[in-house]
Amino acid sequence: MWPIPVAIDLHVTWLMGAARVLAEHRDAWTGTVLVVFQPGEEVGRGASSMVADWDDARFPRPDIILGQHVMVGASGTVSYRPGVILSAGDSLKIRLFGRGSHGSQPQTSIDPVIMAASTTLRLQTIVSREISPMDNAVLTIGSLQAGTKENIIPDEATIKLNVRTFDDDVREYMLASIRRICCAECDASNAERPPEFTTLSQYPLNRRSSRRSCIPRWKRGCRPC
Repeated sequence: MWPIPVAIDLHVTWLMGAARVLAEHRDAWTGTVLVVFQPGEEVGRGASSMVADWDDARFPRPDIILGQHVMVGASGTVSYRPGVILSAGDSLKIRLFGRGSHGSQPQTSIDPVIMAASTTLRLQTIVSREISPMDNAVLTIGSLQAGTKENIIPDEATIKLNVRTFDDDVREYMLASIRRICCAECDASNAERPPEFTTLSQYPLNRRSSRRSCIPRWKRGCRPC
């Protein structure tokens, strides 16, 4: 049985294949190609670490940089567009603090499970009721964790969420709204502590430069997004 490659493996595999094709067809192009494999993509620190470690004495400074990301689409095609092509991404961990108690005495608790459930529902209204339909935004809550026993009300709950936006103003509004709603739900539950926010990762908007493009020379197999 062969393992199915994940996105990171695909990035490495396709770039090795592209390097091989370029090496086997040196008569079809001129110049110098520097093949760069980026580590740490999923934690958002790979590219910045490589830039910090870049040494012009060891590596030539490129005239143009071509980057890619694997996407769902037809095999053998490359999609492109001017301007923004990949969204900004923000991942947050939010801790909601309550007061634990036995399940038989809920009146002595400040239930973080109810707090987290209300927060989860309210957060979905940012996109559906506060962001214009003309703008693109996604808010996904992929993790909600609280407690270990069915008859014990826990002290806290944790929400992990991800935000995707294509506009800097929309991104700032989304992040501010997340804080506003989380704090308001904690106040509504009479929580004794405000929520705690931790940024897990941040990715800026990916804007394709319009000053120079190799697309006209690489028409075969390419299509606009």
